[in-house]
Amino acid sequence: MWGLLTKNHFMSNGFPVKLEMLISSIRDRGCTKIEKINISMTQFLDFSLKSNGPSKVKSVRDIKYSEYNPATDYWKALREAIPLFHEEKMKIDYLHDLIGKVNDKKKTNYLEAITSYEKFLKRKEEKWFDPGKSFWSFGSLSVKSSPEVGLFLKGEPHLIKLYFNKEKIDKRRAKNALALLATSTTNGSVNEAKYSILDVRKGKLHLATSDHLETDVILALEAEATQFIHIWNSV
Repeated sequence: MWGLLTKNHFMSNGFPVKLEMLISSIRDRGCTKIEKINISMTQFLDFSLKSNGPSKVKSVRDIKYSEYNPATDYWKALREAIPLFHEEKMKIDYLHDLIGKVNDKKKTNYLEAITSYEKFLKRKEEKWFDPGKSFWSFGSLSVKSSPEVGLFLKGEPHLIKLYFNKEKIDKRRAKNALALLATSTTNGSVNEAKYSILDVRKGKLHLATSDHLETDVILALEAEATQFIHIWNSV
C-alpha cells in the first residue's frame, strides 16, 4: 500500500520522480483494480482546503460514508436558485425571498450569502448562457466539475463554480481546484470561457489563468487526487 503523501515527499530532492511514479501507479491501478470514485467538485475542494493530514482523512471518510440527502444539503435552495435567477432574468427579490422559506437556523447565512452575491453583481453587465456539463478524472477518481453559472461579464464569458462553505479560499489554496476546472472535459456551448470559482459568502471571484496549466500545478493537482484515492481505499 502507498503511504500518505507527507511533507518529506515534497521536500526531498527526488520528489518529481517519486511523485510521477506514484501517480503513474495510481493511474494504472485505477484503470483495472480499484472501484470508481465519484465525488462533487465541492467535496474535492473541501478536501483540498484541509490544512493537515488528519483533517483530510476525516474529510474523505465523511464523503465516503455519508449518503446524500437533499433535506440536509444546506445550500441546495440557493445553489439551484442562482442559475434560475439569471436564466429567467428575475429581480434580485427572487433570491431574497428564499430567506423566508428556509429553516430559521439558515436565515442569517442565507442573508449573508445573497447580500454578498448581490454586491458581486453590482455594476456588472451580465448575460446568462448555458454552462453545460463537465467532469475531471484521474485514475479511479471522477470529479463532477460542472459550473452552476455561465455569465457574460462585461462581454467576457465566465464559467462559474459556486462555493458556499466556510473554509477560506485564497489564491494559493484555490490553485488545485482552478487547475481542475481548467483541465476538465466539458460540453459547454461557449468557447474561450474563463473558468472561475466564486466564494459566494465573500463575493470573491477566483479566476483560472494560464498559470494553472503549468506542469507543476497539474502535478500538484494529481498529487492531491492521488492522496484522496489512497485515503479512500484505506478508510
